[in-house]
Amino acid sequence: MRAGLPIAAVLGLAGCAPTVAARPAAEAGPVPVTVEGRAFAAEIHGGRPGLRLTPGGALPSVGLAVTVAADDGRAVRDFAGAPLAPGAAPMAAPPLGPGDGRIAKGAARAACAAGGGRFDEGAIGRVSGAGRWTFEGACS
Repeated sequence: MRAGLPIAAVLGLAGCAPTVAARPAAEAGPVPVTVEGRAFAAEIHGGRPGLRLTPGGALPSVGLAVTVAADDGRAVRDFAGAPLAPGAAPMAAPPLGPGDGRIAKGAARAACAAGGGRFDEGAIGRVSGAGRWTFEGACS
């Protein structure tokens, strides 16, 4: 009889634990965005949980993933950052590289907001293919 008391207490406390939202508020799908005069093709999609940086270290980040890539042919500025002349054909945007994390995160943030979600600023991004960055678990 005494052995059952601690088990009942643990089971009772389990119901007090906070729950994590099972469904992110953001809508999955393609989202075109422009950041700093550069056009990006972004996609909000399911994926594995990501990581977010906190003062205590990296913690899991649960939400949808956002993948961004430069959108060829829709740039509104030239490669030097100057606005294109009226009537000028847009230049193909340079692909994102390993050193483009700041602008990739800005595009992911804009895409998440456009999809109705909240972007996790602590989310860690990674280069996920030729010219693409992915922020897993960053949009909820």
